[in-house]
Amino acid sequence: MGRAEKAVLLGGAAYLACPLDLIPGLVPVLGQLDDLNVALWVVRTVLRRVPAEIGDEHLAAAGLGSEQVEEHGNRVLAATALLTGMLLTAARWSLASVGARLAKRILGPASGLPGSDPNHVEAEQ
Repeated sequence: MGRAEKAVLLGGAAYLACPLDLIPGLVPVLGQLDDLNVALWVVRTVLRRVPAEIGDEHLAAAGLGSEQVEEHGNRVLAATALLTGMLLTAARWSLASVGARLAKRILGPASGLPGSDPNHVEAEQ
């Protein structure tokens, strides 16, 4: 194994061992998925750089094939992207709601924001 492969392995191991993550482990699901993505990236990167017979030998010893590693890596990456998008959308809506309530509270009935005048009653349709 060359220097580049060793650097990838050591860098990945250091990231996984470090308590400071890109996404902290306290964030449900995503905190663990970022670590899983790093681990899969390291394995996939090293497998692509070592001779195929060596990689296949080690994967076979673990009961895996290179196709499985690639497929699972792609699935984890897709799940991470989907969950991140969902969480960002939820956060955006939550922040918009909080911002609107705060603006109503600060600006009061004169703001003209819907729901800011407690005396205003919507006409039924």
